[in-house]
Amino acid sequence: MDEDAPTRAVRPGEPGRPTVRLFAPGTEISRRYEVRGVLGTGSAAVVYDAWDREHSRAVALKVVRADRVPPGALERLRREVALARDAASPRIVRVLEVGESAGTVFLAMEEVEGESLRDLLERGPLPVDRSVEIAVGALRALADLHALGIVHRDVKPGNVLLPSGGGVLLADFGLAGRWEGTGTRPSEAEALAGAAAYLAPEQALGPLADARSDLYSVGVVLFEMLAGRPPLRGGSAMGTVLAQVTQRPAPLRHLRPEVPAWLAAVVARLLEKDPVLRYATAAEVLADLEGRRARRRPWSGRRLLAASAVAAGALLLAAALLPVLPWNRIRVVRLVDAADGLRAVDVEGRVLWARDDLRAGEQAALVHGGSGELVAAVEEPPSAPAKHLSFLDPVTGRLRRRVPLDPGRPWSDWLSRHASSAALACVSLAGVDLDGDGADEIVATFVAETGEASSAGPVPAAGAASGTFVYDPLRERVAVTFASLSPHLLHAAVDVDGDGRREVVVRGIEARMGGLGGVAALRVPSGPGADGRAPLVTAPDEAPSGEAAGRALLWYALVPAAAGAERTVLPPDEARRRLPLALAGGRRAVLGFDGFLESGRSGLA
Repeated sequence: MDEDAPTRAVRPGEPGRPTVRLFAPGTEISRRYEVRGVLGTGSAAVVYDAWDREHSRAVALKVVRADRVPPGALERLRREVALARDAASPRIVRVLEVGESAGTVFLAMEEVEGESLRDLLERGPLPVDRSVEIAVGALRALADLHALGIVHRDVKPGNVLLPSGGGVLLADFGLAGRWEGTGTRPSEAEALAGAAAYLAPEQALGPLADARSDLYSVGVVLFEMLAGRPPLRGGSAMGTVLAQVTQRPAPLRHLRPEVPAWLAAVVARLLEKDPVLRYATAAEVLADLEGRRARRRPWSGRRLLAASAVAAGALLLAAALLPVLPWNRIRVVRLVDAADGLRAVDVEGRVLWARDDLRAGEQAALVHGGSGELVAAVEEPPSAPAKHLSFLDPVTGRLRRRVPLDPGRPWSDWLSRHASSAALACVSLAGVDLDGDGADEIVATFVAETGEASSAGPVPAAGAASGTFVYDPLRERVAVTFASLSPHLLHAAVDVDGDGRREVVVRGIEARMGGLGGVAALRVPSGPGADGRAPLVTAPDEAPSGEAAGRALLWYALVPAAAGAERTVLPPDEARRRLPLALAGGRRAVLGFDGFLESGRSGLA
């Protein structure tokens, strides 16, 4: 369908509805639906305002146009109905029936009073708060779909409906498809018909779309709400697709300076060309958007008067500091790996600085430091007797501060018992906000060197002593350490026990258990243990190192193993409280948040 004419919402008393019709008002379809008017038209269908005589209710009736029926249109409509019924979400437009009558294929859906986001955007850009509110609504609907393994594929303003009673609804599943199985890849014609300006680059290039493709489209929609236009446009549908693949959009704050820097960073991450660099799930985007909104205090009259009293002085100070204020500085968009090491790249694709001793995701990661972004890095060589965590300026690469990464005596004692050398190499580094305070905790995994080497750095072989440290930057201490005789890498940060605070989930190969995989859920304490030390959590065949360690290990599950699978992370299904795990041969296992496999095999508590 055309990008501006999918299922449109109805504005009460709306004048000037489209005049192109297949059926005149009063036409009866399937002896049940009476056509009353046209809501929207597209290249493949017309959507009518109709009356359902059987249930005495208004419906939106989507009818395939006889003169524009592409091959596979009927199958696409049937797929749309099946997927929408699966969703059963209050945030998704409900599909009531699909049928055929006298050669006409129709789809009956609930009719929504209000307007579409496309209608709203015709009046210009939206306020920042309203844009975030709508994006949050669309992301919640996508989270419901993605929990069922459904990819929408066609997120755009015309498919985001704004009911007159409030809220946000997501409509039109004509291009939707399941992640698993076959039939999920739309044809080239479908893709181009599905609003090229909102198409993720990987959809145009050919690989199967996944949840991150929908998140790219949300990024385009959010950009358009804030800037008044999509980030990239071409002279034709094909030109727009080419722009999505090859061009970078202008910085959002160049087009709308009042957009907060944090929000521009969220949009930039959603619009990453490489899906790996985007958010992995709708839940992650929601955490960033809703967390920021929750931390904003409303202005009371007293606060407003106090602020106005110092406004003149603040303006003078701002004028002096304007060139160096954080929101006027170049922002690092991502860290990328090259043949000669790490590069920090800005929004225009320019290399700001480079390091030949670091690799993104292994010894360095872009993290949120509470007051802005930083690069966390482990700079010491494996042979260094002590490890430190460096925080670098993201624009210049210069050292801001360095803190000791000291897990304490229990770790050093454990390492001396299980490793022939104290030489440790950092093989994984990431930032995750566990408590919602805006500052990322750092999760770093070290392994004892095995004497092997590769272009990607040290080889974390099974059987090598390994330690995963969770560092709390606000308290400047290692909060918990997980020790094992095989590397366990960060798999997810999710609220496993339902207490509102995320836990760290690590995954690896448990060589001592017959080569099975191992998954541990770690509760990261908000303060030191009774003895003032961070707990040392060990793999399941060793006794916990004290009461604090016993509390920190929620469960340890044995799962089917697959070489290298611990580095493949599938999005967690937070709605159903389960962790999908990639296995060899494209297979999957599903582990519940309680540590039990869905197949019935239990984890080890």
